[in-house]
Amino acid sequence: MQGFSSFFLSNDEKYRVNLPTATNSMYTLIAYTHFSVYQNVNRKLALYSACNIADKVPGIPRRSFRKDIDHLKRDQQLGDEFYKSVTIDHPTRKNANVFDRGHIVSKQYPQWGASEAIAKKAADDTFFYPNASPQVPEVNQMDWKDLEEFIVDELEIKKVSVLSGLVLSNNDPVATYIDSITGETAQIQIALKFWKIVYYIFENQLKRIAFVFKQDKIVKSFPFITQIEAIADVPDPFNALEDDLKTYIVDPSLLEEATTLKFTPATNYFDENLDFNGVSGDFKPKIAVFNKAELRNYL
Repeated sequence: MQGFSSFFLSNDEKYRVNLPTATNSMYTLIAYTHFSVYQNVNRKLALYSACNIADKVPGIPRRSFRKDIDHLKRDQQLGDEFYKSVTIDHPTRKNANVFDRGHIVSKQYPQWGASEAIAKKAADDTFFYPNASPQVPEVNQMDWKDLEEFIVDELEIKKVSVLSGLVLSNNDPVATYIDSITGETAQIQIALKFWKIVYYIFENQLKRIAFVFKQDKIVKSFPFITQIEAIADVPDPFNALEDDLKTYIVDPSLLEEATTLKFTPATNYFDENLDFNGVSGDFKPKIAVFNKAELRNYL
């Protein structure tokens, strides 16, 4: 199967999950094996990746990231010129950087299919640079990368469809770095917030749950980062979140505000629990701190 399938959860129209799209030309939709990437060619980063997830085929090794020259120009995707730059070398850890090549769709999630060859192709496709974004290494110690599996295990379901992405703002800070290929000075804006929406069928309903985390304070502490003095192009509904690298469960409508995308409607916790006493702020009915032990309450 090539690309994200809207009918992966069911052939019934009522369970269809559509890919949201923007109306301008800065985006390119790329179909890989079992997932798709919606690339912002100006920012050189994906706005989101969308993946159909089923039981994975085990034992498939990782490979190295590389640029996707079949679908994009080299300068439309961030790659080794940044991730191998001496500018982002970690100050204390040998052979490490302050930014990882963070998978937007994790390697194991599209790693399924009727044969090992198909599963391997899907896993290898996740190592194209459009499916990566600069993330601080501490993200690997978070629950973030395993949220989809938590939901599958908690509900004992076989399939989910997930959209994972970045909040791309015009006032995201700028990293100034030495291009590892040309040796010239270059700049790239770094996304500070990441999101997921997981769709699934439970009790004959199409349901969804959304998550957000941020890396603001850590990123802004790096000496090669400069904050842009600009007014954000859209309001930031997550501006009052206090903690970096903490996963929050959020009302999907807030992601629509932050990304300007329209997601497929589905039942979610906040539809019927708007009096929930969540974190402080004007939006407290719409955000809660994620706790794995309490996840079932939100599904």
